[in-house]
Amino acid sequence: MILCKDSPESVDTTIRELEENLKEGMITASNRTSLAHAKVVGIACDVCEPSDVQKLANFAVNEFGSIDIWVSVLAFAAVLCNLHFTLS
Repeated sequence: MILCKDSPESVDTTIRELEENLKEGMITASNRTSLAHAKVVGIACDVCEPSDVQKLANFAVNEFGSIDIWVSVLAFAAVLCNLHFTLS
């Protein structure tokens, strides 16, 4: 998993939290081998800046070799919010 946030400090904090959750999950998971290669990394990124998004994509490819799925939580939240107001 690769995450991006607006500041390096925020990235570091979130990575530490996710790594702790991953460790806990490995302790309680019945199939630990499925989590054996799990990895959490991140980079600071302003998603409104195309050059930052390109850096994020390059970072992802350098870390994992390719991008299988790209999820933008902010974009997803914006769509849901827009849908809510459209239906209201």
